[in-house]
Amino acid sequence: MMALLQHLLPVEREYPTVDSLRRQIGKIAERETASLQTSRNNAHLMRLKTTRSDLRFGIAMFIAAIDREFERRAHDLSYDGRFRWPETDAPGGDGSVGGVQFMDEGMLLRMEYRVGVRNGVSTPVRRQILRRLFEDALPPVFPPDYMRKWGDKGTVQRLRTLAYTIAPLAKNLKRKHDSRNDVAIGEYESDLQWLYDTYYVGRFHFDWPSTRLD
Repeated sequence: MMALLQHLLPVEREYPTVDSLRRQIGKIAERETASLQTSRNNAHLMRLKTTRSDLRFGIAMFIAAIDREFERRAHDLSYDGRFRWPETDAPGGDGSVGGVQFMDEGMLLRMEYRVGVRNGVSTPVRRQILRRLFEDALPPVFPPDYMRKWGDKGTVQRLRTLAYTIAPLAKNLKRKHDSRNDVAIGEYESDLQWLYDTYYVGRFHFDWPSTRLD
């Protein structure tokens, strides 16, 4: 059954049932964090695609249960000098080992946020991912210092980190002066504006990042 959540399937009759999702909820605590995050990403996409109200309800229960488990695991992280052994999978990145670019983009890549012609996802999917990055519990799959930088869901710290992660990505592409990056730059800037309009205006007060090359 979890194979259905690991891969988006083309026809709705192959989607899981509400009962099977309830059974899987009972097994969430036994699963690895990275595996849960993959299932949550795919469940969100599946929820966008289906028109069945019963399945949307079951998927929402499944996602909420994973969110609660992520919050529990995040609170269990130790900050007294110990750390969880790192996972070896690296979602995306530039091919370097432990590079700054991977850590800067780590959470975005983990949530499968991607821009550009070649590997990018559609605007509705990107906006859904950005909502989850701001509003949801994040998977505690990175070192504690990195996780602390993101703060709690729905906070000014979370929005600041998200905005100041995306803006430099656009700037880095602009510095390459390569027209093949134009679509990716435009999507970064469009998403940054969407975050500004959706979450920042009228709620928070800090300097909003710019993608201009001064």
